[in-house]
Amino acid sequence: MKKIPPDLFSNQLTGIDSKDISLCKKIVFASFLEKEQLMKDLQFLWEKYTLDLVLKIIYLQQLKSGFILSDPANYFKAENQNSFYDPDTQIRFLVQWNPERALRKNHKILIKRGIIKEHIDTNALINKDKKGKACYLCKKNIDLQNPKEIVLPLKLDEELFYIGANFASISDNHFTVFHHQHRPQKYRKKIFSIMMDFLNKSNGVFRIIYNGLAGASIEAHEHFQTTSIRFPVESIKCSDQNIIYKHKDVKIIKPDYYLPLWIFEGKKESKLICLLDHFIRYWHSSKPYEHTENVLGIKMDSLFRFFIFLREKSKLKSIEQTGALATFEASGLFVFSEFLTRKIRGKSGKDFFSSLTLDIIKNMLKGIAPSDNLELDTMMKIFRTA
Repeated sequence: MKKIPPDLFSNQLTGIDSKDISLCKKIVFASFLEKEQLMKDLQFLWEKYTLDLVLKIIYLQQLKSGFILSDPANYFKAENQNSFYDPDTQIRFLVQWNPERALRKNHKILIKRGIIKEHIDTNALINKDKKGKACYLCKKNIDLQNPKEIVLPLKLDEELFYIGANFASISDNHFTVFHHQHRPQKYRKKIFSIMMDFLNKSNGVFRIIYNGLAGASIEAHEHFQTTSIRFPVESIKCSDQNIIYKHKDVKIIKPDYYLPLWIFEGKKESKLICLLDHFIRYWHSSKPYEHTENVLGIKMDSLFRFFIFLREKSKLKSIEQTGALATFEASGLFVFSEFLTRKIRGKSGKDFFSSLTLDIIKNMLKGIAPSDNLELDTMMKIFRTA
């Protein structure tokens, strides 16, 4: 079990009444055998406080219980991280050496650590793929397979979702948000209203990610990812010359980047959703079976910002990576491990990590850029009619 620093409650859980701190500690140090009472305590806190505070408490509990493979703080130690400032975009790209993340594919280790049950009635599992593997995001399967996992029901835009900590976390407070129904990871207009509702409920403390079919590891089940960290791309250089559309409080920006990136921002949710939906549908329509996207949504005070990275399914991996690059990487945070990194010119994953340069990072992004692009004149016409 992971140790929790004594000052962590004061650092992370500001805004909680002193009389409720003892309840927070009780939750964090609770055993998975006390799950029923733990869920009641979490519900009590949620009725009194905001979603972002409750999620931070859940994450600490999942870290302490051992459900999360390794403390994300380890990945930001000097020997496991590096950064590269790019003066052209004003982004400071982050790279992370995360060997523990590779363990998510090792079922023996997961069983040994108690993340997955050793003996499971496989006949009771539902929604199996062609290889007989049951969906990892179906709530019934989680209840049967993952005794330590805490999953919170969450209503988003009048639809039922569940939210649980990502056991192979890339960052602090890294969660997966998944639909209660076993439905495919496929774009629909409500994707953006769901994301906005989550940003509202978490007070903009959390970011939310949607991977179309560009990096979605479980394509059979609709899901999002969320984290409380700030992504490097959020500081990208934008000038008035990059603004291609502006109407009242809605703005569309086309910054210079190594992937086709469009930023939609505004305070009026309905207008923003309408523009985003027109944009995504037009991108899909030009090559319906090839075009996809990564989406990062953030909220600053009352302003929503959506970063849309255009992708295509035939260009999901870079030459250096065995895994698909998704929103984390597109947003400037790269994760490397032996499992995820190819051996290039005889170099191991850690050697390759140590030899990274800004040019390599830029070329990785250029390597996954789609062959097609969107003409500004065409898009302007679409935005005006949206």
